[in-house]
Amino acid sequence: MTARSTWKQFERRVAWFFGGQRVPLSGGNSGHTRADVMGVDGLFIEAKLRAKSALWTLYENTKELAKAEGKIPVCVIGKKFSKGFLIVVHSDDLDEFERKRYKLSDSDDARLCVICNKPPATMTTAGAKEWEISQICEPCFDEATKEMDDE
Repeated sequence: MTARSTWKQFERRVAWFFGGQRVPLSGGNSGHTRADVMGVDGLFIEAKLRAKSALWTLYENTKELAKAEGKIPVCVIGKKFSKGFLIVVHSDDLDEFERKRYKLSDSDDARLCVICNKPPATMTTAGAKEWEISQICEPCFDEATKEMDDE
């Protein structure tokens, strides 16, 4: 059994990683949310600390194979008759994973949107001009101007 302070500390680390706060009390008893971490818009974060996990074992085996090839370990788990899949990447590898996913090089940092930190999506002519001026991708620019119009 995991000591209470150990799993609480784990939840605090997870909250810090995502820029949120650990939810006090247990799940729904907090009155805020049933998630373990709050204050991160759009994310429901459940943090579980386990001594053993089949998923963690799969990751560790994949990590050894990836290390031999100088690559980032990524586990993708699907479920029969279900759409989509789960992607498991170690928190230490997340930034590099995103760079590989978007096929970015170190010199491409300047090509990332200053709001969403992603490369610009396909743009209209107006969107391309907005990008040149502000380094904000068209979806973020549209969202920001929509919020200003609503005020």
